[in-house]
Amino acid sequence: MSYSPVRISTIKPQKLLPFNLYIFFRDTYICYKETGKTVEDELLLKLKKQRVAKFHIQADAEVLYQEYLDEVLAETMDDPNVATESKVDMAEGATATAVEKMQDDPNSKVAFKMTEKAATTLVSLVRNNPDALKMIFDRKTDEKDEKIIKHSLNVSALSTKLAAKFNLKENEIESIAVAALVQYIALPRLGDIKELFFKRREDLTPDEKLKYLTNAKESAMLLQDKEYITAEIINLVMNSEENLQGTGANKKSKLTSSEEILCLVNRYDHRVTVGELSPKDAFKEVQIDELGNFALESINILKKVLKEEGLM
Repeated sequence: MSYSPVRISTIKPQKLLPFNLYIFFRDTYICYKETGKTVEDELLLKLKKQRVAKFHIQADAEVLYQEYLDEVLAETMDDPNVATESKVDMAEGATATAVEKMQDDPNSKVAFKMTEKAATTLVSLVRNNPDALKMIFDRKTDEKDEKIIKHSLNVSALSTKLAAKFNLKENEIESIAVAALVQYIALPRLGDIKELFFKRREDLTPDEKLKYLTNAKESAMLLQDKEYITAEIINLVMNSEENLQGTGANKKSKLTSSEEILCLVNRYDHRVTVGELSPKDAFKEVQIDELGNFALESINILKKVLKEEGLM
């Protein structure tokens, strides 16, 4: 029997479970709650205090979990009585679960549909809740693999705000949000290239930079030839490390608005999530180091959004 991880924050208290929930303990999967049962608030709080981040489900329950998660997200995000912090918890859990599943099996249609749902949830969350983006950026992680997911989530959420300022269409905004979440799905299997992610870009040697930039192409290749993934999303992933100087992996010197937003926010948030700079100090570096790589107008829009969202 194979098992798949799901984030604890995606399990809604008092809601009937359509699948068994397991905890991994001492190399064994132990059934925590059976199908038809509920998880009480107190138990979830206890597990979170113990820093248990994940439940597990049986792999053949993936579709049931997706249907359950869709219901939970709709119930949580649409409820005006649910605190913004709780909505952020749920959105982050859904995003992390989806990204992990895409990393584990890039060919899974279920995982991709879960990622699309997580992205549209993020778009709605930051659009309708004024404090949500700052809450997302205020949350940190010290675990390496979690930093890849955290960076993807931050970029997805912040790019949504920039895209609105650029007056992009709704489908373009959602494509950026999805691309941001799947842009690193190849990274966990790229070994030494993965390790370069955890270095500041400014500290990479020329050879290391060339090597690292191949991650975008590798991730895009994993998404190709799937009828349920649009060409727009694949192109965004392919060009997620480009700049106007043409020094990216694909040597592009002309970027669409969607590409420029994704690339600029990538460079900004990498300084925050991996470089561990404050949002304000990260922008100071962007303002100096990335001028010429991105249009001055785009950098100024980023500054405006950061100020409006209370990040500067």
